[in-house]
Amino acid sequence: MEYTKSQRKFLNLLRYDKPYNSLPIFLLIFLAVMGLTTVSIAALEQEDVDISLEAIKDVVTFSIVFVGIVEQSIFPERALKLIRLIEDEFIVNRDELVERKDELWLEVGLLYERTRQDMRSKLQYISWAFFVIFYGYLSKHFLNQMVGIEAQSEQNGQKRWPTPFLYPIPQTYSSSYLVYIYTLHIIILASASYQGYLMITSVTLSTEKVLADFETMYMLIEYVTKDFPDSSRISYKESHRQLVYEETNIKKSEANLRGDMARIVRCHQIIYR
Repeated sequence: MEYTKSQRKFLNLLRYDKPYNSLPIFLLIFLAVMGLTTVSIAALEQEDVDISLEAIKDVVTFSIVFVGIVEQSIFPERALKLIRLIEDEFIVNRDELVERKDELWLEVGLLYERTRQDMRSKLQYISWAFFVIFYGYLSKHFLNQMVGIEAQSEQNGQKRWPTPFLYPIPQTYSSSYLVYIYTLHIIILASASYQGYLMITSVTLSTEKVLADFETMYMLIEYVTKDFPDSSRISYKESHRQLVYEETNIKKSEANLRGDMARIVRCHQIIYR
């Protein structure tokens, strides 16, 4: 499904299978440990308490995120279950209700279309939110120093680098070293951001799907309560023609009842499995 293509690619890329088959997750762990270790060293050497505390906060936050990435790499079943739930069709096939020729077929169709639109809009909002968060975090120190919001603290006689994370400044460095630092920070930040994106989107979209399935089951129950009581009442004082008409309606309602009850049982089994 269009909603889960990138999520599946991310899971498959960082999934631990066998040591010789899991280079991406090993490389990411190495880069994360190396990057966060140097941030910790820079935080301990930093004389500005505010900058040091911010760096320690980054180390703790991103360490928790990368622990989650490693756990997900080893045990990806929970994330894959949510993705499969999003990819699966709704538990009641709308085509099964065509023979009823009543409002239920229309209501279920409108519910499914509304749910798909909500899923698309929520996915778009979440994508834009994480896009803004990623680029905002990536460029916050650079922009703050450009507009003068953030003071440029001195360390070892040099200005603090406007990198996303605090980093120790060597006595001598080249432009290629600065590019290397930025690349390392981008990899760490992008991996953590996409992990958050994966968690939020999978939970949000699967919740929308389950709520639609619940609402479908409630619709079926509502139509059962409408059809069955009316079909069970026969007035024997009516004419023969009226009696035949009512018996015909009873047979039709009982057929609908059997089909709806089968669907309700199937919905209950799938939802509560």
